[in-house]
Amino acid sequence: MRGFFAKKDGAFDDETMDGLVRAFVEIKRVDRTKRKVKMTITDCGTGKTVYKAEYYTAVKTDFAAYNNACDDAKQVIKRENYVLYGEIGTNVELPVIITASRRMR
Repeated sequence: MRGFFAKKDGAFDDETMDGLVRAFVEIKRVDRTKRKVKMTITDCGTGKTVYKAEYYTAVKTDFAAYNNACDDAKQVIKRENYVLYGEIGTNVELPVIITASRRMR
């Protein structure tokens, strides 16, 4: 989905977006103890990919692989003096804590 002021390639036509990046982590399960992680960091101002990584990790859950990839992405963003715009996107179903709406006696 493109923004209202987006260019054709998905980049925003605004100088205030300079230095802002978006990150996305894709995790695929190879077998029980192996996950394939693809991480991309894209500049919001130009729409170009700033950083791309693809590696295998030996963690047992998708959530643990996501947390490790998020730590790596945050280190890259900090090292290159970028600012993360929003949250890190993912294809993994993350756990959510909700409050029960019914009353307990």
